[in-house]
Amino acid sequence: MSFRTRILLGLLAVGIAPVVILGRMSYEANRQELIETVGSAQAHAAAELARYCESFVLSGVDHLQASTTYLPFARLSASEAATALRIPFRQLMSINALVLLSARGAAVAEPVFDAVPNDPSREGIGPRELDAFARNVPLATALTSDVAIGPPYLGAHSGVPRLAIAVRVEGGPAPILAAELSLKPLGARLHELAMADSAAFVVDARGQVIAHGGDDPALSPDERQLVETGVATLRPEVRSVRRGDGAAWLAAFAPVGTLGWGVVLATREAVALRAAHRSRAYTFFWAAAALVTAVVLGLVLARRVTVPVARLSDAARAMTEGRYDEEVEIDRRDELGALAASFNHMAQEVRRRDAEIRAWNEQLTQRVEQKATELRLANDQIARVRRLAALGSLGAGVAHEINNPR
Repeated sequence: MSFRTRILLGLLAVGIAPVVILGRMSYEANRQELIETVGSAQAHAAAELARYCESFVLSGVDHLQASTTYLPFARLSASEAATALRIPFRQLMSINALVLLSARGAAVAEPVFDAVPNDPSREGIGPRELDAFARNVPLATALTSDVAIGPPYLGAHSGVPRLAIAVRVEGGPAPILAAELSLKPLGARLHELAMADSAAFVVDARGQVIAHGGDDPALSPDERQLVETGVATLRPEVRSVRRGDGAAWLAAFAPVGTLGWGVVLATREAVALRAAHRSRAYTFFWAAAALVTAVVLGLVLARRVTVPVARLSDAARAMTEGRYDEEVEIDRRDELGALAASFNHMAQEVRRRDAEIRAWNEQLTQRVEQKATELRLANDQIARVRRLAALGSLGAGVAHEINNPR
């Protein structure tokens, strides 16, 4: 691994790691705090809406019970009872239909309803709606208790949720007064709460949507689990869920009293946790800024280190090749500058000593050559002396033979 790479990695570790770690910790802390704060507010709003739903249904039950006390159904004929039922029907705008039933579920008098209502707040009732109303009247429960509330169901044409209520009538041939209660006001209230990035709906114990604000919601597995848990425990629940669109939502569940229903308010996490997401965005920004700064600073620092080191390396290579005249040009007042000055001084010393050695070698060579010449001359002289001595000896011998012939 090169020195430049080590510098870059070191700066990245020092510059980016703290930003990322602190940003992550800040995001998690802010997110948890917002989930608790916003979730608590949502749970409170869901509880208020649950109380409104319960109050709305129980108010319809109370008005229906009150009508049985001031109307003498026991002393009225079938035609008179049908006429009398018009009084509470006109007073209670959330009632779609009223009918007196016998213990076997047969209508004692003509049911009261409007096929084409004059008031837009009231729903029209046709044959299919009457059949659905008759199937959902909780007759058996009403015969054993004073009040019975049936399960919610949807209108055949309008799709507006409604439910059947049955109250006991004391005396007379018709012991049960049944009414169909429209839950249309709940939908209007939910529409007020469901904004662009929010959702509000009421579900029953089976997880079926009774009323909703905005588009018809199809419960995702996370939402269904939230509803099942809330209905089972009858306590508020707040958690992060994935809705049908795959987006993360912060949802709060609140039970609707004794009806067995539940209210769910949900807000997109991108909106509910906007502050935490903004903190995460800031972390990404500063991490990117730290990355760019670390890279730029690392390149600058690496260049200021690697370039002088490369020059020193080139000068050292030249010295090994015998080129002692190359110097490192580094005009800096730091450690690298001192190293370059020391290297140049060392190069000068090596060059001076190399010159001295070369000069001494030349002198030594000259002296050796001179001594070799002197030695050669001495050898030549010795050879001449030897030749002269031989000639002298030869001459002496010849003279002796001449002087002393045999």
